Amino acid sequence: MIALLAQCAYLSETSRMIELHRALTARGVAVKVATHGGAHQNQLTAAGIPYEVLGPPMSDGRGARFVADAPGLGHVRQSMYSDTELRSYVLAEAAWLARIGARVAVTGFLLTAQLSTRRAGIPLVTTHTGSWVPPVWERNLLPSDPPWPALRLLPEPVRRRLINAAPPRVRFHTAGFNRVARALGVEPVPSLAALVLGDLTLVTEVPEVLGVPEEAMEQWRARGRRGYRPGTRLAYAGPLYARLDVPVPPHVEEFLDRPGPIVYVALTSSSPTLVRRIADAAAAASARVLVAGTVHAVEDLHSGRTCVAGVLPSHLVMPRVDLAITTAGQGSVQTAMATGTPLLAVPLQPEQTLNAVLVETTVPMLDGASKHPADFTVLLAPERTRDVTPPTTLPPAGPSTPGKDAPFLSANFRLDIVGLDCTRVAKIDSFTVKHNPATGVAEFPNLRIELSAVSAGTWRTWFQGFVIDGHSSATDEKSGSLSLLNANLTTVLATINFSNLGIFRLENAPADPSRVVAELYCERMELAIPPG
Repeated sequence: MIALLAQCAYLSETSRMIELHRALTARGVAVKVATHGGAHQNQLTAAGIPYEVLGPPMSDGRGARFVADAPGLGHVRQSMYSDTELRSYVLAEAAWLARIGARVAVTGFLLTAQLSTRRAGIPLVTTHTGSWVPPVWERNLLPSDPPWPALRLLPEPVRRRLINAAPPRVRFHTAGFNRVARALGVEPVPSLAALVLGDLTLVTEVPEVLGVPEEAMEQWRARGRRGYRPGTRLAYAGPLYARLDVPVPPHVEEFLDRPGPIVYVALTSSSPTLVRRIADAAAAASARVLVAGTVHAVEDLHSGRTCVAGVLPSHLVMPRVDLAITTAGQGSVQTAMATGTPLLAVPLQPEQTLNAVLVETTVPMLDGASKHPADFTVLLAPERTRDVTPPTTLPPAGPSTPGKDAPFLSANFRLDIVGLDCTRVAKIDSFTVKHNPATGVAEFPNLRIELSAVSAGTWRTWFQGFVIDGHSSATDEKSGSLSLLNANLTTVLATINFSNLGIFRLENAPADPSRVVAELYCERMELAIPPG
């Protein structure tokens, strides 16, 4: 008997248990399912899966608090449950596991199973870590985005080493689990890594994508490494994403059939505020927006150009939209890859950033004399590529109207650099920011800026001091920003902030003697999109 313990506060984890139940029962394996309850337990019912609710039933509100307190979002000194809740759940789970004669328990983020399986004396298999596993951080592959602003003061290589060294060394979120473990006389949880890893952790990815050979993954052992429970093992299991057996609602079908670009916003494990901000930003870009509201009360977003629904089958919706916006949980990334849907990631946790690594972004040429739309080009490192049968029909493409369908025109920009006259900047050449997924280091390009010779005095002064006179230390570098504006030039759609700018060339423009061309290096660029 295999026990599946579903964390129904998350749609992603609920759907994973549904997929596992479907696969195991198809092979004739005896399976039982239990949960604490939660906003998505109705998906188990919809899938025709019998289940039991163990311990205090988790209301929708309590489930939302659990999600907000989870690793990557909540304060590290709490354990997502009160000690009373932990004890109740652990005892209820252990009794149920013994009653059904379970030989092994499988869970997706029902973390109380770390203690209940020890009390029941059976092994635990986990599926929820995705790519967040020891061979990844031991290869220094976790993103260097720090969880605390103070860490940004450290050099990027140092931040990266610290973040990758942390999982088996820190005890974030484990205090409550260990208090209950001591009271019940079961093995404690020595680290954050041990809290999410099972006796066997199924790595729901493929070696070609993750960059860790299958042999290295399966030969990894906890022996001799601090911060792990003895016997912890890892194994590739391949992609595991939802194929919910629910229909596309009629009003969504009608919305999808209309002409014009559609952005699909599916931010399930996030806040209603974030869902609203992203949906409003997509609508402001002249796209039609389909919002998978799931448990969020965002029905007021519904309008002629925005459609709001509940839980949607993403594997059926994504092939019919032009862009999907998700938090880049592994399931949504794999769904996008399997359906060939462009994906924009809004990661909330390091594991999600790792799932959709940005390889490069190209900013188009900006020309004050142009009337043409400006398009960004974004290239993502896919979690997986595979051949799929394309849909037999595609939604009709709507007409493209310059200035209406484009978020901004190439003439609608404003450059500001501290201490320089940028009022007559005429053109900025296209530039591409590249990101190396193996090292996590961004490669920032040079900027080529064309401006009127009449306003070049401050530029010439900087060039003289920086290049000719050799005053080129970090204190002589400059900061600046590039703002992308709407059609009437009153609203900032996005801003690219530049840090540590240095000039290395200033010369007359070859084709126009009334202009000069400046070339600058830049050590850091950051994209900022204002809320709403």
